[in-house]
Amino acid sequence: MNARDASGRREVSWSFGEGTIFPGYTDDSEWNGFLNIRVDEATWPHVRAELLSSADGDRQLIASVNALKAVTGFVSLAFGYTTQEVETRWALQFPDYPIACMPPIPGDWTDKSWRNDTKPSFEVCTGPMGEPVEMWIDYPEAALREIAGEPRFGLYRRNAEDELEAIYTGEDYAEAMEHANREALACAFAKALAQEMTPDEWQTMRLTNQTITSGCCASHNHLDANMVMLAVWLTYRGDQLIARGAINDIGDDLDHVNAAWTIARERYMTASAEGDRFDLWRCTGLTVPDLSAAGCEMGDNDPCIRPGRVYEPGHIELDEEKGLIVTIGNSIRTFENQIEAEGHLWRAYAASEFSQQPEAAG
Repeated sequence: MNARDASGRREVSWSFGEGTIFPGYTDDSEWNGFLNIRVDEATWPHVRAELLSSADGDRQLIASVNALKAVTGFVSLAFGYTTQEVETRWALQFPDYPIACMPPIPGDWTDKSWRNDTKPSFEVCTGPMGEPVEMWIDYPEAALREIAGEPRFGLYRRNAEDELEAIYTGEDYAEAMEHANREALACAFAKALAQEMTPDEWQTMRLTNQTITSGCCASHNHLDANMVMLAVWLTYRGDQLIARGAINDIGDDLDHVNAAWTIARERYMTASAEGDRFDLWRCTGLTVPDLSAAGCEMGDNDPCIRPGRVYEPGHIELDEEKGLIVTIGNSIRTFENQIEAEGHLWRAYAASEFSQQPEAAG
């Protein structure tokens, strides 16, 4: 049973049906089938921002949102909003973690929490090689944290050896989210460039970036990278900020954009040792009209003819209806973009070589 506040209301994770998952409270009453929710004053600015982002210029909705005020420390969303309870993986894995104390979790994060870890964790985004960026959120009370002195928020990149490399650690949720948003924009930008370039152009750019002047980027040798960043920024950040009335255009968000560009240039658009292997692997992939003829096993229920792209050590099926399908053991994932499908396949197969290497003799 979830904890209840002094008024008997139950702690609950909830959303507007999609998007961000917020903490809140409910007395389990409903309005038109939607659970009535109230949130504390710390959570309300995040809820308000979500509502304004989805208002799409509706003046009546914007006015009603702006009219909502806190009463005795809480803002009520009862009898007017499509608020729905969300069953979260992290709460199931960490049943003693107070639900009302988990900060808002963006809807595009993937909950990777596991009870054998010390705290809930979420995948924020992935780089072009499928390398995850993860946010770990510890218990709000320092005394309850399994590792003494461990900060509550930790944002990490996971490298090819599956080790965590810190991007930010600290107690400040807003600062942690700023770093997470920069990293998400950087990953999206790098993958958008890879999608626009051929594998050969991407490989050339990443090798060139190893030696050119710091602050410059060889992506401009192949396309207008500024326009790619603009399109990505609008999709992942700009439209929401503009809808909230926070800014007018990308020029008002240059500190964030430049920070994301720098991260992408240094971490995702310059060849590392692992990047060299990945880029060569992409360049040597072969598009074939028939995966069966290429020696790839097809399921009994699949048509015998299916186009795809063959790599070492795997393949990606191209299906106009389902997108790009990557099958790994019993797991099937579908992706819209080739670089994301390739990154997923690479992460699961090629990067696993590190964990399979035999130990050296003593």
